[in-house]
Amino acid sequence: VDRCFCYSLPAVLVCLGDRPVARRSAEPRMTRRRTRAATMLEFVFVFPILMVITTLTLDVGRLYMAVNSVQYATSYAVRQGAVYGQAGQKVDNATGLCSGMTPSSAVDNDYRVRDAFCIKLADLPGGAVVLPYVSTFSVVGGDGTGKQQCSKANPFIKLQIKTRVPSIAPGIDALLGSEGSITGGWPVSMTAIAKCEVVVAG
Repeated sequence: VDRCFCYSLPAVLVCLGDRPVARRSAEPRMTRRRTRAATMLEFVFVFPILMVITTLTLDVGRLYMAVNSVQYATSYAVRQGAVYGQAGQKVDNATGLCSGMTPSSAVDNDYRVRDAFCIKLADLPGGAVVLPYVSTFSVVGGDGTGKQQCSKANPFIKLQIKTRVPSIAPGIDALLGSEGSITGGWPVSMTAIAKCEVVVAG
């Protein structure tokens, strides 16, 4: 009877007898375990960074879309006032400025620029996200009183908008601070001026 004794030492085989018995070393198994552990550790560090980059990319895309919509709605609103010949009543408080406004809402000529802005913005991509966050809405035109009718002495309508685009990236809203009752979000400011096409005497 042949006797063979194997000792599991890395890269060492010690046998007694005529027929040595080969035995695998434990080193490859340990190497695989170390590789898996390193992979998991890399994933833990890399995954959050990738998520932040992805959400910031989406955030910038939403911001770009919202800025374009606010710009178009602001220009459209002053244009409507210029064609009609009056800016409409001044808006003292921007809170709930466009509450209840939809793309199918009718324009109140006493607030022509405001309504034109709200209706158009509600109809544009990303506009519905911006509407609740309008903090400043300043419309000045014509004589500056009442319905602010355009006159030869004051043939311009000016509209200033300040709003914020809420962020979807974690922690960005807190970093961006707040303005009034609006907390966080990317700040957006827009100004548009149009010359009146219809003026009253004076």
